[in-house]
Amino acid sequence: MKHEHKQLKHWQAAMQLAEDVCGFTSIFPKDERLGLASQLRHAAGSTPSDISEGAGRKGTEVLQGKLDEVSALTLAFTKITPAKAGVIFTSHFSY
Repeated sequence: MKHEHKQLKHWQAAMQLAEDVCGFTSIFPKDERLGLASQLRHAAGSTPSDISEGAGRKGTEVLQGKLDEVSALTLAFTKITPAKAGVIFTSHFSY
């Protein structure tokens, strides 16, 4: 069970997205680093954490464990929505 979440494809994709967002936001102008960049990094960074939490919360019953994973994925993808909107927003600028 050790580090079981690292084998989940959703967690791997979320980690890649978080890394990409960190790289992408590093080129933002200084006046955006505490605003939009920070919001994007927080949203992208919390997604793999939420998935990990759900994977670690597996109950003793199989059904409960699956429900915990589904709840965590739902929460993770709900939190990533603002990051997707932020990326679309930044595409209107030249950074």
